[in-house]
Amino acid sequence: MMLMTFRTSPFGAMLRSKRRLRRLSQEGLAHWAATTSRHISFLETGRSRPTATMVDRLCEALAVPIVERNAVHTSAGLPPPYADLGIADPGFTSFRTALDRLLVGHQPMPGFAIDRGWRIIQANAAAKSLIGSIGDCLVERMFSAPMQTMIENWSDLAWATADRLQREVAERPSDPHLAELLDQAMHRLAGTPRSSRVGSQLALCPRFRIRGQVAPTIMISARFGGARATPVADIQVELLYPDGPAAEALLRGFMRALPH
Repeated sequence: MMLMTFRTSPFGAMLRSKRRLRRLSQEGLAHWAATTSRHISFLETGRSRPTATMVDRLCEALAVPIVERNAVHTSAGLPPPYADLGIADPGFTSFRTALDRLLVGHQPMPGFAIDRGWRIIQANAAAKSLIGSIGDCLVERMFSAPMQTMIENWSDLAWATADRLQREVAERPSDPHLAELLDQAMHRLAGTPRSSRVGSQLALCPRFRIRGQVAPTIMISARFGGARATPVADIQVELLYPDGPAAEALLRGFMRALPH
């Protein structure tokens, strides 16, 4: 009897890698994708080819970012279904307007938006004064000397940033920009110990040094709901609120003192 052998397809190899990254068994993935473990096995070994619908279900089950899903479809020999707009594309105009309204309305507290490469794409006046200007890379700003001096709990935030970068590099290993940012972060953190206080905090947020005093903040992250295209799916908005009346007075006073 002749045994049939199958060569793992690019899609099968990618599926197996992403499943293992999420620490899911074939049975577990099958449950979340509403299929069978046998079918998952056949897809990973190349014995079966997926439909576009199945690829989407698997991406949902594996929480694959929108920006990565076109590559998954392409690896399966399917056309990329998700629009890849540039930030200046006319189709993104209404989303830019919504961001502007959100950030301007958040004044005088800092608010800004970053893309998947940690670049600041929109920011209000307070954020430009405390965080960085449009076009700046937030990671590079975080690991700069001025930011290290300005943020009282810099080491905690810096380690949290490096941890997030490690997760993103694992999820998007083909992105050289993220790998470079991680290398920069780890180089700057050499010799910087992790704090034992982090686990005891409700949330890890910046504590700004302003006029010799510390203004603690509460940070809320937001994304566009139901995003089905880039850059809509990639944008993360960060809004900082004062943690208490004293912090609010410091931040408001800081903004009033800025030249207009």
